[in-house]
Amino acid sequence: MKLAGLRRLKDAQAVQILKDYMETGGFARIREEFKGTASLVFIGNIDYDIPELLSIAHLFVPFPPEMQDAAFFDRFHAYIPGWEIPRMRSEILTNHYGFVVDYFAWILRELRRLTFATAIDDYFEFGKALDQRDRDAVRKTVSGLIKLIHPDGNYIKEDVEDYLCLALELRRRVKETIKENEN
Repeated sequence: MKLAGLRRLKDAQAVQILKDYMETGGFARIREEFKGTASLVFIGNIDYDIPELLSIAHLFVPFPPEMQDAAFFDRFHAYIPGWEIPRMRSEILTNHYGFVVDYFAWILRELRRLTFATAIDDYFEFGKALDQRDRDAVRKTVSGLIKLIHPDGNYIKEDVEDYLCLALELRRRVKETIKENEN
């Protein structure tokens, strides 16, 4: 099995650098510190039949052995299995005008300046079952959804509730997969 062709990591420090970056948005390398604003998205193919994979292993098994680290996986805010996303088909594509990719990328970059991480607090409270990393992950996921769906900031309680439920479900998948990985 492989993750988009990644079988082994050449740099032994890579996982620690990724963990630092995913936690703080920065990392140190050879006495120099670097800050970033990019998010990480891992996309890969699973070489197993999905029902077989789910019956014998956990969802993170395609990652290389060096990445099989609960602390690394715990920094994932969400997990969306690819089989839950519809395949691209020609009938999904439009014959009308659309965004130029460069323009859309510029919009997304500009939206990074906004945060709706406290939108949850206007309507809901977290329970004690979530630790700080869970709360941060859920807040950032909800904020990202609001940016994409309501970039003008005009959302209502029902919108936040829907995004909160989705964010909690996606985070729950991460936590359950970590538990499965430990067993």
